[in-house]
Amino acid sequence: MFLTLAILVALCDSVLGDGYRGLAAMFTEEMYDKCWTEVYLSADRTGYITYHRNGQYPPYTECAVNYYTDSGYVISLEAFNLTAMPNDCSDYIFACNEKDFLCDTDSSSVHYCWRGVHYSHDVSWGQSITIRLFSDHSTQGVYSIEYRVEEAKTDGDTIVYIVVGVIAAVCVLVGIICKCCRNDDDDDIPAMNIPPATTRSPNASTLRNARQFAPESERNSTEFISPPGLVYIPPAGYPSAPAQGNLQWYDLQQPIRAPLTPPIGLGREPPPPPYDEALQMPRKQPTTS
Repeated sequence: MFLTLAILVALCDSVLGDGYRGLAAMFTEEMYDKCWTEVYLSADRTGYITYHRNGQYPPYTECAVNYYTDSGYVISLEAFNLTAMPNDCSDYIFACNEKDFLCDTDSSSVHYCWRGVHYSHDVSWGQSITIRLFSDHSTQGVYSIEYRVEEAKTDGDTIVYIVVGVIAAVCVLVGIICKCCRNDDDDDIPAMNIPPATTRSPNASTLRNARQFAPESERNSTEFISPPGLVYIPPAGYPSAPAQGNLQWYDLQQPIRAPLTPPIGLGREPPPPPYDEALQMPRKQPTTS
């Protein structure tokens, strides 16, 4: 098994050669063998720029490389990883937005000399850039710069973005104004104290003590004359309620007149005296026949 694997590795190395070994490093640009030269970067490419992929730059090193790409594209530098460089600002990394092998503090777009990861997102890079390493220290170091080759944004695209942004801002502003005006109009309307609608329905006692008027021919002299309809009779127990079975009617539209009652002594016996008075009355001896 191990023999077979060794044979396959040997075949791949012999067939692909340097192209196979360089496949993994195709996005890494090394500066050590290209100092003071120009290097072309193809469009739509992303990778890293470093001094040497397999080691540190030597002490007191100075190297500058100019990178360029096709027309209509820009080389954007993003993350500067200087975590393995000296921290006393003895070594510098300069980046100029043009071809300038003498790129320094005055002419550079960005320059870093302290450890850490730094970003240059606020820099508008161009078609050609220059990276310069300046080491003035006996200590070695390592750095890597992330780059991206992308299509340049035209002035027309910028104008479109600006117009779209302005329209969106105006729409938001109009929406806020309309909402505020609607809230103000609602505050100006006086409060209306409208009582809730209620429906009063007759209770069971009312329905028990209400009946239709009888026709004129069926009424007796003790009833009032009233138009047809339902008339409320107070329920039993009310102080003015009549006895059950002897209902009286009330005319709500005509003057009230008392019912006709016969005089005392004509066909009606007087009511018995109260119980306490009856005990004080003289007793009448029963008569014998």
